[in-house]
Amino acid sequence: MHFVRSHTNIPIPRVYFSFRWLSYRYVIMDRIPGVELDDVWRDMPLDGKIAIAAQLRGYFNQLRAIPPSASPTICSVTGGPFICSRLHADMEWCGPFQDEEHMNSQLRRLRPLEKFDEIVQASHRLVHPLVFTHNDFAPRNVMVKETPLGWKVTGVIDWECAGWLPSHWEYCKSLNWNCLNANCGSWNWEGWIPKILEPFDLEAEADRKLLPPPTFHVL
Repeated sequence: MHFVRSHTNIPIPRVYFSFRWLSYRYVIMDRIPGVELDDVWRDMPLDGKIAIAAQLRGYFNQLRAIPPSASPTICSVTGGPFICSRLHADMEWCGPFQDEEHMNSQLRRLRPLEKFDEIVQASHRLVHPLVFTHNDFAPRNVMVKETPLGWKVTGVIDWECAGWLPSHWEYCKSLNWNCLNANCGSWNWEGWIPKILEPFDLEAEADRKLLPPPTFHVL
């Protein structure tokens, strides 16, 4: 989170210190005011939804503007493994991946690309630039509050999955994986994701064909 704070003006908690006790790690940070977006989105008026979507789009554009390193390695901010339930179902650490093809092999569960249909083949032959990615974007991780001037994003939280990932990944995971797990189709969050994140329709269709996720990690 220090990295994000130093490169953007995204409202995120300020971390004061962390410590380990027994087998758990604890982080002491600011408490973000407001409520989780998934608690109010269903009943939020249209102008509020438009305002929140515009603010989030601006924040994610800032993330994407952070200059990456020249390395093709898909990794955490420190260059190591990262947490991703889509890539590793039991939430253990995964990666770092040597490059996008290495990560795609994980999604295909090591099966050769030629075993899949043309949609998956077309998507997995693309090479995307690496961008800094929240990697768990969902309404539960956005804090908002209503002000006299309208609805405002007060914080984007839960950055433990963040890292350098291909540019399409945030969109695909948010649309296919986080929406699936949150059962958010009934309140039309899915339809707002393309208004917040750059759409990657081919990649998202290919990703849907590869669900459910693998339960092992490619070494």
